[in-house]
Amino acid sequence: MACLLAGVLAGSRPLPVQGTGAPKPGYTVMPAGWNLISSATAVSLDVPSAGPSLYTLQPGDASYQTLNWQQLQAGYGYWALFRENTAVHLPPSSQESYSVDVPAGQWVMVGNPSTSGSARLTGVDQAFIYSALSGYRADTLIPVGYGAFVLSNRGGRITVSAGPADSPEVDYPACCRIGSGDYGGNAQIEILDDSPFALFYGVRAVAATGAFPLATPNNYAYGAIAACTACDEYTSPPAACRSSASMRTVDVAPGEYLIRLTTDGPRVPDIILQVTLEPNTHYYFCRWIGTGRT
Repeated sequence: MACLLAGVLAGSRPLPVQGTGAPKPGYTVMPAGWNLISSATAVSLDVPSAGPSLYTLQPGDASYQTLNWQQLQAGYGYWALFRENTAVHLPPSSQESYSVDVPAGQWVMVGNPSTSGSARLTGVDQAFIYSALSGYRADTLIPVGYGAFVLSNRGGRITVSAGPADSPEVDYPACCRIGSGDYGGNAQIEILDDSPFALFYGVRAVAATGAFPLATPNNYAYGAIAACTACDEYTSPPAACRSSASMRTVDVAPGEYLIRLTTDGPRVPDIILQVTLEPNTHYYFCRWIGTGRT
C-alpha cells in the first residue's frame, strides 16, 4: 500500500500555519560542516557539537561580526560550523516575521524568526541559502532554523515572514498510517525522498506542555536522506512513490511527536506536523516535489 505526504504544486490548498495558537518548538537538522542558520527568537542556545563562534553581516558592517551562542538575535542569519550532523532544538517562537532596512548593494544575513514554518523573503533582488550538504542555492523561502544572504539593489526594507501559503497540506493520518505490525511495541516510520533534492528529517517526542522531553535512544530520530538520482519533479500528484526513491526507516516509542521534513530544493516549504504515533504501527512518509512551485 502506498501513502503520500503532500508535495508542492501550484494552486494546492494550504493548511493554517503550524504554531497558530500556542507556538510549537523548532527542530532543525544541520549537516556536518559550515551552515547558514537562524536561532528563530532564541537569544541563547547550547550546541556542544558546534564551534563556539558565529559570524554575521548586518547593515553597515564592513566585515563579519564574531559572536557566540549566547549573543543571538531574532531575525539574524549566522555562519555556524558543526562537527557532526546535528539536531538543533529551538524554543517556541510566536514571532512570525522580521524586517530590516538595508543599504543599497550590500549583502546582509537574515534568518527565519519563526518555528512554525518556512518564511518568505520580500523586498530582495537576490537571496541565497547555504547548507554543508549542497552548497549555495538561490531561494526566497527560508526553512525553520536557516539563514540567508540577501541583497537589495536600491536599498530599502527586506522582510522575512512565515504565512499560511507556505504550509503545505498534510492529510494525516489518512496519508501516512499504513497498518499494524510487530515492531517490538514501537512505531515504525519509513521516510522516502522521491525528489532530486536531499531531504532532512526530524522525528522528536513532544511533551504535553509543548516542550521537548529529555532525548532518549527511542524518542527521536534525525538525519539526511540523499537525493534520488533517478527521480525528477512531478507534473501532477503521483499515485505512489517511485521504487527508485531514497528511503530511511526509523523506529520510535509510541507517543506524541513533532515531525519535520525539509528539502534542499528552492521554493519548497517545510512540512511540519505534530502527530500521535501508535505502538506496533507502520507509517509511510513520501516526500515528493511538483513543478510550478511558487
